Amino acid sequence: MTMHLNLTKEIYTAVIPENVPTDFSIVTVKATDVDSGTNGEVQYILQEGADNTPVNFFAVDSQTGVVSVVRALFSSICHLLVVIGDISTNDGVPQFIRPTAGEVAYIHENVTVGTEVFQVVAFDPDNSNTANGKVAYKLLDDQSSEDSGYEFVDSNATGVISDSRLIGQRTEPQFQRPLKSQLHRNCSERRGTNRTIAGVVKAVDNDTGVNSIIDYYILSGNEDDVFSIRRSSNNEGELMVQKRIDRERVDKFTLTIKVSKPSEPVTEFGETYNYQDLSQTQVTILVEDIDDNPPKFENSNYVLGARGNTDVDTELVTLHAFDPDVSSSPMMYSIKSMAFIRVSIL
Repeated sequence: MTMHLNLTKEIYTAVIPENVPTDFSIVTVKATDVDSGTNGEVQYILQEGADNTPVNFFAVDSQTGVVSVVRALFSSICHLLVVIGDISTNDGVPQFIRPTAGEVAYIHENVTVGTEVFQVVAFDPDNSNTANGKVAYKLLDDQSSEDSGYEFVDSNATGVISDSRLIGQRTEPQFQRPLKSQLHRNCSERRGTNRTIAGVVKAVDNDTGVNSIIDYYILSGNEDDVFSIRRSSNNEGELMVQKRIDRERVDKFTLTIKVSKPSEPVTEFGETYNYQDLSQTQVTILVEDIDDNPPKFENSNYVLGARGNTDVDTELVTLHAFDPDVSSSPMMYSIKSMAFIRVSIL
């Protein structure tokens, strides 16, 4: 118990006749308490000493400090010990042990209602074995919590603070696109593999910090695993070419891209594109042609004959060739070599 008491004198001396009547006032002791109100009231008692001082011959008024005779005396010297104390036994001020200065409690959003958030600890310097030394806890009214849409409850006895309402609403990553829309990207055929970027897609997550990180997946349309996708340093999805592309075999790819949080990885692939699901988007990659194929004749060998008297400029045959590259230049025909064979007539 914490007391702030001051005696006006430490030792009081009085001489009285042995035949004084009972209730005779001997001396008045005086003490003061710097506390205010009821906490500043002082109580006086006589305490029996170890040397068996006959305190039962005397009494002290608990409120005024007047020491008086209560029984007939005999000639002797008596030493009396007057003990002073607060009338109020609940003057200790509770103090917090935890939280310490600057300590912050953290809670994840969307945790289950009733989750323990923090436990405050305090002590009361009054006697812990009495009701005055027991500490109870209560949250003060805080309008800011109501405005923010969260609420906590406390345990009156233990100081455990728990949430009583869902904290925030976790957002999911999604593409900001019109419902029925499609992205288009161009990619040159036979581009270098691995670190070659064919295109970039971008989704958003309104969470902050690590909770805003987005993972990208190719759900379908990636025949022969020509493409892969990775998250870039600025949280975008980079479509990477990991195999050589031949436009003469396939001229476009329609990929379904899905996004999710790293804590919820996509495990099922081949899913049909759902335009109403904003965690998905569809990307059409058009393969740009390059002139990388030589023209070819439709037939590799022609056999024909001509009479010796055939007129000049007579059309003998029409040769057909084709170039699989749509961006190729016009084909030119020329005679590389020529030989005449005379057919013998038997």
